[in-house]
Amino acid sequence: MNFRVMLSLVLFLVGIQTLWAAGPGLPQLLSSTAGQQVERSIRIIPDPAVLRADWWLYFNVSASELDERASKLRHLLTRRYGVGAQADDQIRAAAIGRVLSNLDAFVAARQVQPTTPPPIPDASEIYSPGLALELVSSLRQARQAVQFDLNDVSALKDAADTARRDIDIAMAAYLQLDAIDDRRVPRGLEIIADRLALATSDIQLALRRAALSARQARVDALEVVERRAEQRLRGDAQETAELGKALKAAVVALGIADKELANAKRRMLQSTAATVEDQLTARFRQQRVTRASIEQLARRVALRRINLQQVLNGILLEDVTVPLALGHEQIELTRQLIEQARPLVATLQTGSELERDRAGEQLASTGLREAVLLINQRRLRLAQESIGQIRLLNDQLTQLEFLSRWTATAIRGEESLVERILGSIADMGLRIQQSAGAVTDQTLFRLGETPITLSGVFKVLVVVIIAWMVSWVLRRMIGQLGNRFPKENQSVLFVIGRLAHYLIIMIGILAGLSSIGLSFANFALVAGALALGLGFGLQTIVNNFLSGLILFFERTVKVGDFVELDNGERGEVRSINVRGTIVNTNDNVDVIVPNSQFTERKVVNWTLLDPFRRIHVPFRVAYSADEDKVVEAGLDAAHRLSSTLTGVLGREPSVWLVNYGENGFEFELIVWLMPDAVRRPDAVFAAYHWEIRKALRRHDIEVPVPQREIRFRQPVPAALQEAVAPQR
Repeated sequence: MNFRVMLSLVLFLVGIQTLWAAGPGLPQLLSSTAGQQVERSIRIIPDPAVLRADWWLYFNVSASELDERASKLRHLLTRRYGVGAQADDQIRAAAIGRVLSNLDAFVAARQVQPTTPPPIPDASEIYSPGLALELVSSLRQARQAVQFDLNDVSALKDAADTARRDIDIAMAAYLQLDAIDDRRVPRGLEIIADRLALATSDIQLALRRAALSARQARVDALEVVERRAEQRLRGDAQETAELGKALKAAVVALGIADKELANAKRRMLQSTAATVEDQLTARFRQQRVTRASIEQLARRVALRRINLQQVLNGILLEDVTVPLALGHEQIELTRQLIEQARPLVATLQTGSELERDRAGEQLASTGLREAVLLINQRRLRLAQESIGQIRLLNDQLTQLEFLSRWTATAIRGEESLVERILGSIADMGLRIQQSAGAVTDQTLFRLGETPITLSGVFKVLVVVIIAWMVSWVLRRMIGQLGNRFPKENQSVLFVIGRLAHYLIIMIGILAGLSSIGLSFANFALVAGALALGLGFGLQTIVNNFLSGLILFFERTVKVGDFVELDNGERGEVRSINVRGTIVNTNDNVDVIVPNSQFTERKVVNWTLLDPFRRIHVPFRVAYSADEDKVVEAGLDAAHRLSSTLTGVLGREPSVWLVNYGENGFEFELIVWLMPDAVRRPDAVFAAYHWEIRKALRRHDIEVPVPQREIRFRQPVPAALQEAVAPQR
């Protein structure tokens, strides 16, 4: 009980100390946390030796009063904490200098006004294609600015949250220090400097958010204007004339760009790597090739834009010299160029950014020779120029996409209803194809140097499916042809069909792999992967497949044969597949037997070389029976069944006396069976037993019954004699 009282007292004293350190501003802070945001200020100048919990409220004033309070804080710090020549004073002077620097930045930030984004172009009643393209360019630049601001706002917010947590932790530790502790002043100066820096960051964050909101509003307004411009496109004859002049200049510029690219590639091939300067020069020349490639692609895009814009102007002006078929052709050429340019631009941009980073890292190194420093500076400047040119190229590609869409819309406006419907369906299919292409063209993995994509896998599957369908049709034709031949020739046709199936599927797989660029020179890689798969558990499948091929060529087991397995199951072979053989029993049960069992275990083939088979049907008669009558009865039973083979020399039915049994003679009826009866052994045995029984009855031949005599070596009890007496 005393322990609980002492613990409560200690907690109470700690709470009192915390409330005392918090100062008189605590009630207002508590009321703020209760839901009422209180805007107030205090007049106590923040002193790093005795900072209060609400010291920051000293700066919660208007911008006009902030200069006066900032001057008071400067005066207090310089007057009370002046510096001398000692090392501690120098450290304190550095801390005070940091506070004053952050204070000046905070005061200056409070004076900054939010920036105003560029004005929105005025709406017009009509828009020429050129004017509409300017709107598209402005909209793209505005969207990029919004994206940049979003990134900056996110980074500033994360940094401010981290700094705010650190300041709270430092302030909590400061309030726990004693009033005479020497660490209060340096820690107080550090807290004041960090809090001023955080306030400056908060102001910048607020300004960025305001700019972001204004730019987003500008983007929204530009989108409205762009949609309105798309709906109000009109042809412009003056623009068409200007495009004709620009076309000639674009053709000349493209020719110059082609020559520059060829010269850059030729100079790159002449590079050597003997020294460090030579290696850097080679990288610089490679970047020159990248820069020339960007310029050449930009000229191609510009030429394509002029051609498409001319067609659009002609359609909008209803120029009869511009047929709609030409518009469709130009749209298709534009689509092909965009599909080629987008991945190429991404590759060039990645290479240029990597070259810029490498050149910057080498420039940051010390001790570089003047020649190396000069080459790295040229590399960095050229990489930055390439990145800037890529931004302009992306803008031109965006304009080209909009121009292509506007041209398609203008063409649909001139077409009939049926042509519009068909065109809309085609455009929808094209958009779906483009959207799916962004996913299906992603590289899943590489097989050697060949990238494997989802579209490539789909192409291989289509080729294999077509090969399988061809094989299926061929096997059906062979099956129908086999129905016209005797049954013993059907197994040959089955083997031909199965081997043709394997061959066609193999050709289909190889053709599918070739269609995605996998050459047969890399087939060793596939074989290596296959060998690895065999090592991890495909041995059984391959063993069964090869066993099936052995059965095809060896023909010890054929389709239509009646076989008996080592486990006693018997049935007719219906088909030999890749993994197993289907055996149909006399009970119409299909048993799937692995092919390897036919090559590794004992299998009885009842119809391998000869369709006829001899069976032994055992039966017994009493010793009192006439042997000749027994033979006559047995032969009579054999001839009464149609399954008995007759008329063949050496294969006539016969009756053999095979043993003198315990109760009578033991005979066997030896019968050669017809081919159909060979496949029904159980039913045939039952039929012969039944006929033998009836034949013995017709000839009055007795079937012996086992008899037993019991002899007692001891005298028989009287009770047992009375029990058996009536039976005697």
